[in-house]
Amino acid sequence: MKHNLLLLIMLIGINSTFSQTDLIQSKSKSFVKKAEELLLQHEYEKAVKNYEKAFQLDRSNIRIVRGLAHAYELKGDMESASSMYDIIYTEHPMASRLTYYQGALVKQYIGNYQQAINLFEAFDSLQQFPASNFGIYGEQEQFDEKEIVATIQDHITACHTALDVAQFGKMQNVTNLGPAINSHQ
Repeated sequence: MKHNLLLLIMLIGINSTFSQTDLIQSKSKSFVKKAEELLLQHEYEKAVKNYEKAFQLDRSNIRIVRGLAHAYELKGDMESASSMYDIIYTEHPMASRLTYYQGALVKQYIGNYQQAINLFEAFDSLQQFPASNFGIYGEQEQFDEKEIVATIQDHITACHTALDVAQFGKMQNVTNLGPAINSHQ
C-alpha cells in the first residue's frame, strides 16, 4: 500500500512537472509567433514586448534570444540588441556564425570598435568549420555568409580607423611639421 501511494505521488509530481514545462513552452511559442507577426507588420515596439515575455519564460531558447536581438535592432535600441548578442556568444557560441557578424555590426554602430573587431574576426575564423557544426541555423545561413566574408576586412579596417580617430583625433597642438616633424628641434 505504501509503495503504491509513493509511486502515485511520484507519478503525479512527474506529470505536473511535464505539464508546467509544456505550459511554459506553449506560452513562449505563442509570444514568439505573435512577435514574428508584429515584426512583419513593422510593429517593432509590440514585437519587442512579446519577445521579452517569451524571454522571461525561456531564457535559454536561442530562437527567442536571437529574435529579441533582431527586434531591438529594428526598434533602434542597439544597446539592448548588443546585450542579447552577448548572451548568444556566451550561452550558445555554436548556434550561428552569422550572429557574430550581426553582433559585430551592432557593436560597430554603438562605437564599441574593439569588441566589433573581435567579433568580425571570430566570424571570419569560424568559417573554417563546416556549416553543419552550427546548430539549426548553420546550413541555412551559409549562403548569406559567402557575400559577407568578402566584406569582413573592410569592416575591421573601418573599426581600426575609428579607434585611431578616437585616439589621435583630439590632438590640439601639432608642432614641428615638415622635415623635423615630431623632433625637439
